[in-house]
Order: sequence, then C-alpha cells, then structure tokens
Amino acid sequence: MRRAAIVLVLLLAAAACSKPAAERDKDIEAFLTSYFSSWSAGDMRAYRAHFHDDAVISFVKDGVVRAEKNVDDFVRGQASVQRRPGSRLTERMLEYKVLADEHAASVEAFWELDKKDHVERGIDRFTLVKTADGEWKIVSLLFYKRP
Repeated sequence: MRRAAIVLVLLLAAAACSKPAAERDKDIEAFLTSYFSSWSAGDMRAYRAHFHDDAVISFVKDGVVRAEKNVDDFVRGQASVQRRPGSRLTERMLEYKVLADEHAASVEAFWELDKKDHVERGIDRFTLVKTADGEWKIVSLLFYKRP
C-alpha cells in the first residue's frame, strides 16, 4: 500500500511538471508555424512581429558569415524578395527540434523553399526569449542552405 502511494505521488508530480512543458512546446510550435506562414503569405508586418526589436540575423555559407543584419534591414530585404512580380515564394517547415525552459528556447527548424523552378532546403537556428508580456520573440536567427 505504501509503495502504491509513493508511486501515485511520483506520477502526479511528473504529470504536474510535464503540463507546463507541453504547453510551452505547443506555444513554440504555433509560433514557428505562424513565422513560416506569414513569410510565405508575404505578410511582412506579421512576419516582423516574430522578432525582438534587438534581434540579429546571420546568413552563413561555406562556414562563413556572409551577412549579418538587424531585424528591420532583414525584414525589408525579405519584403523586396516577396514583392518581385511572379516570385511569391513558399517556405515550409519540415521538422523542428526544441530545447527550452520557461524563459528561452533554442530551436532548429528544417525548411524547404519552393522557388517555382527548384526547391532549396535549409536550416533556421533560432534563439527565442519569452517577453514580459508572455510572447515568444526571436533574438537571434542564423540560417543556411543545405544540399
């Protein structure tokens, strides 16, 4: 009986601990889905809202940082890509991995970019913070293409 009570207490404690983590992971997944879908829709206002005002974005190619931009310059550049006539691109998240606590998260998101005549694949590595108002925001994005 005593052993059963201890097991029950441990199971209840584990369930209590996992619920916030499950909710956090669900929130991060919704954040990522919104991030990719807003870019694909060309909604740069919604896309920009995913970033912290002080975010830094880096593009890496062949092991070298090819570009490092602040968030407003980066979003302006992304908007110009999506505004080109006949060039609306679609980016899809294929899978992702998260390491997080209640304050911050590291996310590795594998994506596929449909460029009409070919498909590119790559990885976004995000550092997210949970703001005082409870929203996840990107403070760092490093991205690169992969074969």
